[in-house]
Order: sequence, then C-alpha cells, then structure tokens
Amino acid sequence: MTSYGRTDSVNIEDGTCSCRWWQTMGIPCEHGVRALGLANVDPATRVSKYYTNNTYKAVYEPIWIPIRGIEQWKILKTDSRVRAPIPTVRVGRPRTQRKRREKKSGLVTKLRFCSWCQKNGHNRCSCKLLPIPSEDNTRPTMAPSFTMSTEPPVIPDEDVAISLH
Repeated sequence: MTSYGRTDSVNIEDGTCSCRWWQTMGIPCEHGVRALGLANVDPATRVSKYYTNNTYKAVYEPIWIPIRGIEQWKILKTDSRVRAPIPTVRVGRPRTQRKRREKKSGLVTKLRFCSWCQKNGHNRCSCKLLPIPSEDNTRPTMAPSFTMSTEPPVIPDEDVAISLH
C-alpha cells in the first residue's frame, strides 16, 4: 500500500504491516484497512481479542458491585460550599506591577531637553543646530543650519563697539 509518499507492505493473514501500528496496537492501521477492503474482509474481524466486549466484561466483572437502589447510596459528609484555593507562596522576589497613569489632554508628560543647544522642546536628534568642526580638535561649536556660510563674520570697528556700551 502507498500513502503519503510512503510504501508499506501488509500481510493480511499474519495481521502485520511495515509501519508496525497493527502489531503494536492490535488494531489494523490505515494500510491494513485498505488492504482488507481490497480483499473484501471486514476490518472489525481483524481487531485484537483484547478490544472485544467479552474480554472487557471478563476483566471488570469482579470489580462491579451493583447497587439495588437509592437506599444503598453512601452519604458523604462534605461541605457543599465552594472554597477559595489556598494561596501558594512563590520562591524569589515578587514581581512589581507597573502603575500607569492616565494621559490628560493639554498636559506634556515628558519635557524634552537638548544637550547641544541647552533648550527645551526638542532633543539632540531633532536639533536644528549643526556642529561646526574646529581646528584644534575640541568640542565642535554649534551654529544654526540655515546660516551656514563660507564667508568670515563681519566684526564692527572697536570704536563703534565701545560707543554702544
């Protein structure tokens, strides 16, 4: 017999199959049922004697004690109320529950602070200032990205600067 891409050999007279299900369980496997069907044999006749009703009754006959009526029922002394289970203490440190607070509209839950320009409202990744590399390998200075130019800055005269103060 071939099924699921595997070929199994079945011996109907011995009640064996190469998949070994029939020998192990005592019930014909799918290959055996197919072979028995092709040979016009009822598969129920090839089931092991251990699965028959007569064997079942013979095994459990001494255990069954019939009760004649409700008068012979034993009344158990149990509490009919359902009780809560007994709590068990687990080993180790107990888990802490995270306390979540509700978000309120119009309230900022976390204040962002930029470590480059020292201003609130944004962080270093979204800062509009770009670093300007320096010649002496110190920390780069910050300048706005929109005012970057290659021209040197214009310094006013010293006389004008002094008169402004």
